[in-house]
Order: sequence, then C-alpha cells, then structure tokens
Amino acid sequence: MPEDTTPHILLIAGDYDVISSVRRVVVAAHLNLQFALNHREADYMLSHQSYDLVILDARMVDRYTGALTLQLVTSYQLPTLAFALNEAAIKRLEPYDIPILDTLESYTVSEAIHKILRITDTQISRTDVLPDLRADPSYSQQVTQVNTLFSLSRSLTEVLDLSEVLNRVVEAARYLTDADEGMILLPEDDELYIRARVGIDVETARNFRVKTRDTLAGQVFQTGEPILIDAGGLHKVKTEYFVYSLLYVPIVLQGQTIGVLGVNNRTNQENFNEHHKQMLINLASFASIAIQNARIHHESLERNRLLERLVMASRALSISQPLPQALPHICLQLAQVIHANHIDILAWDKQTNQLWSQARLMKSGWSVGRGPLVKIPPTVQLGIAEQRLQWFFASAQDELSDYLNAVGAQMSLIVPVYAERELLGVMRLFYVNQMDARLSDQQLDRLQVYARQAVAELLNTGKRDVISDNFSRFTDQILSFSGADWCEFLTPVGSPASLSTMAMVGQAVWLTADTAPRISVLDFVELDTMLRQQSHLLCHVADQSECANKLLVPLGLAVGLCVPMIWRGETHGVVVFGTVSPARVFAENEIQMAKALVGQAVTVLDNARLLHDLESSLDELRNAQQRLVQTARLSAMGELATVVAHQLNNPLTTIIADTELMLLDEPADSPKRESLKAIVRTGKRAANVARRLLAIARPIDPEAQPDFIDVVDSVRGVTSLLQGHLEHANIRLKLEVPPYAIPPVRAVKGRLDDIWLNLLMNAYDALLEYPNAQIVVRIRYDEITQHIIVEVVDNGPGIPLELHEKIFSPFFTTKTAGSGTGLGLHISKQIAENAGGRIEVESTPGEYTRFVVYLPVL
Repeated sequence: MPEDTTPHILLIAGDYDVISSVRRVVVAAHLNLQFALNHREADYMLSHQSYDLVILDARMVDRYTGALTLQLVTSYQLPTLAFALNEAAIKRLEPYDIPILDTLESYTVSEAIHKILRITDTQISRTDVLPDLRADPSYSQQVTQVNTLFSLSRSLTEVLDLSEVLNRVVEAARYLTDADEGMILLPEDDELYIRARVGIDVETARNFRVKTRDTLAGQVFQTGEPILIDAGGLHKVKTEYFVYSLLYVPIVLQGQTIGVLGVNNRTNQENFNEHHKQMLINLASFASIAIQNARIHHESLERNRLLERLVMASRALSISQPLPQALPHICLQLAQVIHANHIDILAWDKQTNQLWSQARLMKSGWSVGRGPLVKIPPTVQLGIAEQRLQWFFASAQDELSDYLNAVGAQMSLIVPVYAERELLGVMRLFYVNQMDARLSDQQLDRLQVYARQAVAELLNTGKRDVISDNFSRFTDQILSFSGADWCEFLTPVGSPASLSTMAMVGQAVWLTADTAPRISVLDFVELDTMLRQQSHLLCHVADQSECANKLLVPLGLAVGLCVPMIWRGETHGVVVFGTVSPARVFAENEIQMAKALVGQAVTVLDNARLLHDLESSLDELRNAQQRLVQTARLSAMGELATVVAHQLNNPLTTIIADTELMLLDEPADSPKRESLKAIVRTGKRAANVARRLLAIARPIDPEAQPDFIDVVDSVRGVTSLLQGHLEHANIRLKLEVPPYAIPPVRAVKGRLDDIWLNLLMNAYDALLEYPNAQIVVRIRYDEITQHIIVEVVDNGPGIPLELHEKIFSPFFTTKTAGSGTGLGLHISKQIAENAGGRIEVESTPGEYTRFVVYLPVL
C-alpha cells in the first residue's frame, strides 16, 4: 500500500467559529486535520506527532500559567498560520514572521492554507487499494462529526466553568445536527428553563419555560428517553413556539436525569435522523460528566470563598470597638458573609418578654409596585401634592408620631421628587436622634437634587432585589449630607393614599430600649420556643407564619433566618438575617456559618459593653469628682456669704442707728432731713439683703420639723433679694399676689426659698441678652383643690419637649461647663414633694417657659 502523503494539519483553537471555518476548508480539500482545544493539549500533540502545518488562534494562552500558546508553537519551528481576530492578537504577532488571517471567510482561509503547503487539489495523495470513501460527502461529514465529538470530550475535561461547559455543548449539538437552534434545559421546581442556547434570541430564551409534565421536553426529562420528531408540519414546543422538527435527549448522571439537550429546526425543514440522535446521546453523556465536575468545582470554590469570608469577618470582628461603632460593624460583616439584604440585632428583655432592636442594617430593593405599601396620611398627601418638604417629629403627637415611635425614629424628613408636574417618587429620611441644627434652605435644595438622582437611578434599573452601585453611591451621599440614619424611596402606585417602597437603605443603632423598635414575644410561640430552646428558626412569607408576619412582612422581606445570641449558656437575643428574594434558600453550611459568626459577635458585643460600661463609669467618676469640687465651692461660698453678711450687718446697724439719731436732732424743715431719710432707707434695704443672704446660706437642720410658712412672704423675700440683679441685666420682674390673705403651707423653714431662688436664677440665665426679657411670678389660691399655686413664667427661648423629664434629674444641666451644677431643679422638686406638693413644667420653644409649683394647704 503506497505511503499516505496527505499533509497533516494541527488546529489549535478554543473558538468554535474558528474551528468550524478551518474544518470546512480542510474537509473539502481532503486533508488530515487534528484539534488541540487548549494550550497543554497542543504541547502534548506537538511533542508526540509531526505536522506539515500548524494553524493557531493567537488569542490562546495557558489557563494555568498565562503563557502565550504562540510562543509554544514558534518554538517547534513548524510552518504556521495564525488567526488574529482582535487588536490584542495582532499586537502579539508583531514580533513574529507568521502569515496572519484576520477573517474567517472560507475562500481566504483555503487560499492561505494552500499557499503555505504549496499544493493543488490534484497533488493530494490517494490510496488505490481501497475505494476513496472520503469522496462520499456523508462519510466525510460523519468522520468530521466523530472527530468533533471526541475533541469536545477532551476539551470538556479541562473546563470547570459551568456556563462555558454548557455553551460548548450546545454549540456542538447545533453543529453536529446542522440545526437552527440548540439549547440545554435545566429543572427549577416543576419547570424546565433554558440555561444555555444558540440560535435563540435573548427575549425568547428569557421567557422559555415549559412544564416537566405534558410537554415534549418534560416527557424526555420524566422518562429519560429521547424524542425525535420529523418534519411533517409544525409541532408545538410551548405556547406560541412551533418547529418543523426536533430532537431532545436526556442528560443523565448516575441514572438520574439532570437536564435535557435539544435541537430544533424552525426554518429549515430538514429532518433529524438516527445518526443525529446517537451523536446527541453521546454528547449528552460527555456533558453530564462535565456538568457534574463543574458543579463540584463551583461548590468547592464557593466553600473556599465562604471560608475566606468567614476568616475575614472573624478578623474584622476581633477588633475592639466602643458599642456605638461595634454594632453597625457587626451588622455589616454578617450581611457580607451571609449575603442578606437585612440584618437586625435584637436584645431580649426577659422581664417584659420583648425583643428590642440594638442595631439594624438595610439594603433592600424592589421593582416598581412590588415593595411594601406605605399608607400616607392626609396631611402628608397634601404636602407631597404641593411639592413641599415636610419635617415630622415623634414627640409632636401628629399623624406620623405613632409610626415614628414604632420604627424607632425621633424625626423624619419627607422629600417629594417631581419631573415637571408628575410625581416620580418620595424620599423619606429617618433620624434615630434629634438633630442639633436643622438643614438650611440651601442644604434642602441640594438634598432634593440628590433625591432626584437616586429616584431616577431606581426607575431606570427597575431590577428586583438589586441595589446598583450608582444608587448605593447616591444613598451614601444623601445619608452623609443629611445626617440621617436610613432612607426609604417610595413610588406612586395609583392612589395618593398609599405608596410602594422601592428601596430601603442605611443603618441604625439604639443603645437603650426606650426609643428602639420592639417586638412582643408573649403571643409569638415560634420565636419564644426558639429563644428558650436556643435553636435557629427559618421562615418564609409563603408559610404565613407568625415569624413571617411579624418579622418579615413589615420590612418587605421574603425569607428570614433567626439565630439566637447565646452567651455563657444564656440567651440574650436574636439576630435576624432577611432577604428580599423568595427564591433565596439558606443552605445548611450557611446556617452553621451564621451561628458561628453570631457566637463570635456576641463575644464582641459583650466586650464592647464592658468597654462602654468602663467608659461610663469613668465619666461618672469624673462627674462625681467635679460635683464634689463644685459642692465644696458652694459650701465655701455659703460660709463666705455668712461671714460677709455678718460683717456687713455691724456697720449697717451703726449707720442706721446713727442716722436715725441725727434725724431726731434735725428740724422738720431742715434740707438735710431728706438725705438722712434716704440713708436710712438704703441702709435698711442693705440690711434686709444681708438678712436674706444669711437665711439662704445658713445650713438647714435635716431633722428640722415643718412649720407654717407664708408663701407670699417667702416669695417676696427672694424677689426683693434678686430685684436689683435682674434690673441690672435689663430683665423686668413682675410679682402678682392675691389681694387677700391666703392660708399658709407646712414646710421646713427656708426650704421654699430655695425653690423660688432656683427658678428665678434659671429664668435669669435663660433671658440674658434676650430682647424684652420678662419674668412673671404669679401666686394664687385654688379653694377647690386646696392648693397654693406659684407660677414662674419667662418669655425666653423655651425648653425642648424631649428635655422636660430630664431637667429634674440630678446633675443634668444645659449650661456651659462651670456655670451650673445640674442640682437646682432636682432639689426644688424634692422640696416640693417633701411638702406634699409637686412641680411641673410646660414650654414652647421660642416662646415661653412656665414652672408651676403646687403646695397643699394643711
């Protein structure tokens, strides 16, 4: 048998377009063609066989080392033809003297190959012993198909990316059968969906879902048997989707069908045959192993990534931080590792059996109309319609106060977003604490611009569960600029009485339970069981369970994982991981990881609390030291006042007595008489001040018994003492007393004076440099309740509502350091209560403050 001199060609390429183009030319010329689909396969074949021509895709590299396959090929010094199909490939070829092809057009490829080999069609060797079967097109095509199948099988052993495996398989299926379309269908619930496709447009693929029952593809998936339907009219694959012929084969792994590989002819009316079916069955067998390998590889990578995230989170959590910084830091780490849209750290108050939020992280997004509905009160509707920015306060007792208290916000700003006259959306900002200063008009205008950008980004993306990077940048900017803790974006859905939430983003921290959101565990059987048994709890909105209705639905979440916070065997709270997507499944390894992270977070929180308590104790110690110093100063001032008063009394007594004696000697018409009378009046007034100063500075016997005290006389004594002081500061003092005698009250002598002195001095401090400053002291007797009522009213700046309870606490002061002890009102309240009465305050910021003292008549 004569020696076969047919040229041998090695094609090194991983792109099926390149492979198909070269194969068509080489098969038509009856040349020997072998494939290397990756760098290492090329190295093996070049070192073990000889070739007349190497055709290379210059884009090829070693996946493991990054080495250029071009360098490998040139080292063998064989005739080479290179495809340069992009700029990078052209640049790579510049140092080499290699013929280059920048097109896949068959004529150009054929001409380049023939030119390098210097052959014509008549020079190709033939064998005279056997008939030339290669002249038979069907034989040649089948040989090519078999070569393709085995080449693909070799290449699939290297590929570990699932998407690439599926795309290679579906491309090969289409080529082997010369079909219009190829696809791989994988199961999801009771449907099959397209996971890889060729020849099918994106929109069709996105909506291509068929039931696993009562459909042709579903029949293949259920029975594990292939289906071949010849052309004989149109055949229905799914609703409004018809083909002339189809071939579907099962993808089987270890006896279980894991998918369906199929090809369709929608325009081509050629039939598929048994040979095609056998090729697809073999291809599906290779594909099943490759799919399993890719899945195992993916799971391995995912486990490694989870482990890396766990290690990184553990390192991040090990950093000691104060409690206000530790709480949001923990939320962020938990969300990143477990991939949750929402994290809530809830402390368990066992006395009230309630959970209260310590920290919350929100990063949830919904497509338009799918988020939680928010009811809009009429007042808010009007403001939105008028395109006004509106402030609301939890303390204002208005339409939103109950809602703000429920979500743990002290104030909220509502910003409507319009495009001309059309309402696009509404931004709501929430503040856990009151702002020290309101935003200026210029800042509010700028905030509206930010809000408009954020709403536009949301409406443009419209993707469910996805917060885009651009939107995240906008919300970070908004929260930083406004000082808000979190923000929500709402969109109209028809009625102005309700808006649909599009996004909820931000973080909030509550250090005490007073203003934090709460959940009662009393009627919450699932959560109560979880807390007491220290087990985790999974809930889904589809279950309509208590957990879902109370924890998930209000926040627009679909799936929740509750993990107890356990410290030294005791349950201290729970961490809630929430996601927006109902398809989210918390795998067992994620649950175990969540438990491990929560356990570490509990340790971090305990350390943060210890640090917080230590700092608080140090602050209290410093304050106590300052109070002791202040008390010592006050005591010294009291003693000094006593000494000064005594020293003043002696000369004043002499002055008054000598002046009165001089008056006795002066004639009635003497011009000196009026001057002497003025000296006596002034001396007596100074003596009265000294006497009052002695009375106030004199220590009161703690065992002193109550006595009957004339309230009017007590008030007059203190006002006369302070009259000159107030007038010097341009503060008008007005005293209103009943025109008739009122009954006395029982109190320790001198104690009531402290009340009036403290109230008047507080009013004095508030009115300094205040225009038209005035203090009114009003005394009246209520015969019905049998109480003496004393009001001290000033027209100063007022006291914020949230401070009304705090001002009576010991050592609480709003004055600057060194100008107040924070004891005056606390002592005044104690004195009033010891006398059987009480003291109340009412104030409107910017208008007035009124203290009212009620003293019973006994």
